[in-house]
Amino acid sequence: MDNMHTYTEYTFPGGETIKCTVAFRFLPKLREHNKRIYTKLNHALINGVDELLETAYILYGSYLCACFAGENGGIENIMSEDDFINALEDDLISVMQTCNSFLNKRKN
Repeated sequence: MDNMHTYTEYTFPGGETIKCTVAFRFLPKLREHNKRIYTKLNHALINGVDELLETAYILYGSYLCACFAGENGGIENIMSEDDFINALEDDLISVMQTCNSFLNKRKN
């Protein structure tokens, strides 16, 4: 577990809680592991969210970064993108609040 980074927690509607981070240290690993998600996360954090689905990409990308830090069971237990998005169900408000925590940190 890496306690050197700021984490945001998200709890899925089913009750499972995960940690998320966008620490610079893990962004190159995200880009190497999943360039498409890295690009979507990077775009949203730099330019803001253009469409609702981008909030799921922010959350998934930040979840992957936390996995690279050894959280959420580490990289051996990474949830697939489809499983992750399906687990979000219709929890729109909580997803947006969690994503806003990253976007607000970017503005400060």
